[in-house]
Amino acid sequence: MIDWILRELEKHPNTLFYEKELKVRDAAEFTKMRRERLLGYVQPDDRSETYGVGQAKPLSVVNIGGELYGIDDEDAEKDPVHLRKTDLARYSFSLDRFIDKLRAVNNLLGSASPLDKRLFFAGEKTVNGKRVAFVFALLDSEKRAADLLLTLPSRVSPNHDRIAVVTPSFTVKSEAVRAQLERLRIYVMPLGDTMSLETDVSSLFKEAPQPSPSALLTSEQEEEFARYGYKSRLPIYITGDVEKRATNIVEINETRVPIGDAAFTLFLRLVVELKKNKKGSVSKSTLIRGGYIKADGEFQAIARLRQAFNAALGWLAPQEFIEAPKPKTLRLSTHPDLVTYDKEKLLRHSNEKIRRLARRLPG
Repeated sequence: MIDWILRELEKHPNTLFYEKELKVRDAAEFTKMRRERLLGYVQPDDRSETYGVGQAKPLSVVNIGGELYGIDDEDAEKDPVHLRKTDLARYSFSLDRFIDKLRAVNNLLGSASPLDKRLFFAGEKTVNGKRVAFVFALLDSEKRAADLLLTLPSRVSPNHDRIAVVTPSFTVKSEAVRAQLERLRIYVMPLGDTMSLETDVSSLFKEAPQPSPSALLTSEQEEEFARYGYKSRLPIYITGDVEKRATNIVEINETRVPIGDAAFTLFLRLVVELKKNKKGSVSKSTLIRGGYIKADGEFQAIARLRQAFNAALGWLAPQEFIEAPKPKTLRLSTHPDLVTYDKEKLLRHSNEKIRRLARRLPG
C-alpha cells in the first residue's frame, strides 16, 4: 500500500487519504502504518469539510438535522449522499517518518531537511570513495523534474561528488533532460523496493565518456594547465556573429552555442581576464561594480551563463567550465590558448559594453 500512497503524493504532495479507501486496499497494512506513525489522523474541518471517495469531484459536507450529507454545489438536482462520521476520517502520510526509515536502511549521515514541498534532503554517505547526497523527490512530469532538479547544486552542499535523487516511481524519459542532469552529477532512480527501502547507487559510478577535444596542447601549455588547475580542454571560438534578438554565437568544440547579450557580456569579461592573467579569476565584487552581474541576482546570472553551455560540454559539469576556484570568485576554467575569437566582428558589435571588452582582447 505504501507504494500506492507515494505514487499519489507524486501527483499531489498534500494529498490526504480516506480511512475507508486505505482499509479496502489493505486493512492490516493500514493498522501497521498507523502503529509506525507513518499515517496520522487529520481532524475534520466542521466549516468546510468535503468528501471525495468514489466522486468525480469532492462533495461539500453539510449537517442537516444532525445527519451528515455530501452535496454537489453545482448540481442541485443530484441526490445528497448520506454519510457517517467515520466516512470522513482521513490520514496524512508522514514523509518525515518515511525519510527516517530511508535514512536508517541506507546508513545515511547528516541531518534530513526539506528543500521544497517536493524535495527532501535525506542525508549522505561515502560510496567507492565518493560523497553521495541523497534527495527524495516527488515528481510528476519532465518539466517539473528539470525545473526542480537543475537547482539542486545550489540547494545542497557543493562538497558532494554525486546527487542521488530517489523517487517513488518517476523516471526521466527525456534524453536531453537526463543529459543535463548527469552533467551536473545528478542521477534519478526510482525506489525499487518500498518494503526494504534499500537504494542501489552503483550506477552512479560508471565512468562517463569524456568528449574528445580537437585541440592539442604543447608540453609548456600542459604544464600551465596543471599549474593553474584548469578543468576544460574544449576549444572555444567566439565567432562574433549575432543573430536576431541579440543572440551571440560561440562554438565549443565545434558545437554551436547561442548566448544572449547579458550572459555573453559576462562570459567575454571572463575571457578578457583569462587572456590578461592565466589564473583567470575575477572577484564577484569586481563583476558587480562593472555591471556584469547584479548584487541581488549574482546566482541567477551565473546559473544562466552555465546553463547556456550545458548542451556543448559533454560530460564536463557546467560548474567546472565556469567555476569558482575560490569563494566569491569566478573564472573560465580553460587554458587561454584554447580560446580564440574574431576580434574585428566583436569590435563592430551593436552592444557598446561588448565593444569595450573586445578592445581589451589581445590582437
